[in-house]
Amino acid sequence: MKKQFCGLLYDTGFVHSPDPDHEEANHNSANTKLIKAVLCAGLYPNVAKIVQTRPDRPPKLFDQDTKVKFHPKSVNSDETTFNNKFVIYHTKVKSTAVFLHDTSMIPPFPLLFFGGNISVERDGDQQIIAVDKWIKFQAPHRIAMLVKEMRQQLDVVLRQKVSSPRMDLYTPLSPSPSASSQLIQSIIDLIASEDYQWQAQRLAAGKHLYIRRGK
Repeated sequence: MKKQFCGLLYDTGFVHSPDPDHEEANHNSANTKLIKAVLCAGLYPNVAKIVQTRPDRPPKLFDQDTKVKFHPKSVNSDETTFNNKFVIYHTKVKSTAVFLHDTSMIPPFPLLFFGGNISVERDGDQQIIAVDKWIKFQAPHRIAMLVKEMRQQLDVVLRQKVSSPRMDLYTPLSPSPSASSQLIQSIIDLIASEDYQWQAQRLAAGKHLYIRRGK
């Protein structure tokens, strides 16, 4: 199945080789955080919010306004502490309750870059960046606007790639990367970095997140 899928991508021009193990097609294959972001792009809007009421008890889950639960056999069902406020899921099944299957925690950046429509709003004295009006994160105004601008630029790049699959928009090993390649690498760096505070500081300072390899 993997070979067939890669063959289809090759025939339409999205990859340069029909071999799924080709080095160029696996440049980010070890980047598990980026892989989770790709899952987010594919599964969205299958997102649930984690609401922690007590630290010693499992949290409550809401799919927008609907209360849901982890499936009892899920590895997440007995967890009481989560590092992120949202999970993505594969399926939702109603039996004795509405259960989520195949769940995975998802941090803010994949939702912001690969989720729904982005908006920046104010909630009291806090600046909020929201995805489809209900997935909300607090952020300083400058960071919120920069992330929104990067998302808009990414949408343009993705539309270009879909309309012209053979265009090389991402050339990470090039000594002189294009603007689209720098944008994509910046987003990859944001998603992959565990030091989100450092990334936020660079954004707030108006600095490029793109870091050339070897420097």
